Amino acid sequence: GVGVVPPAGKGALQLSSGITFPATQVASSDANTLDDYKESTWTPTITAGTGTPTTVTVNAANYTKIGRVVVVNIDFSVVAIGTAAGSLTFTLPFIHSGSSIPCGAFRENASTGNMGQIYYGSGTTASCLLYNNATPWVNGYRIQGTYTYFSA
Repeated sequence: GVGVVPPAGKGALQLSSGITFPATQVASSDANTLDDYKESTWTPTITAGTGTPTTVTVNAANYTKIGRVVVVNIDFSVVAIGTAAGSLTFTLPFIHSGSSIPCGAFRENASTGNMGQIYYGSGTTASCLLYNNATPWVNGYRIQGTYTYFSA
């Protein structure tokens, strides 16, 4: 339980079980440790299941990583589809463990309001399809969603 008082001036929470949450992060190299916390942005590479998109804008791509759990938030605008069809695939900020294949969700937030799924693609990618497995490759679509997974 809680009850161990941290040394004066340390500003930390320490549990009697030995788990410490320091006021200033001192991250370990072990991704399974609770002190491994990161928030940032990344620049995903976007590809199509088939064909090649002409223009896709990354409006936002950010993540929060706590230990091995990674939550990504995406916001992409499909400007010109070119020959793109099938799934919209994007690279992840951390390699996916491949175990426990989770699923995320997105909303097309410019034209239809249709919902879709974000699913595991490979160790480094996730993919998007609309709720009925239709392609999100439509000029003017804006894909906004969240995907949670375990990093390797």
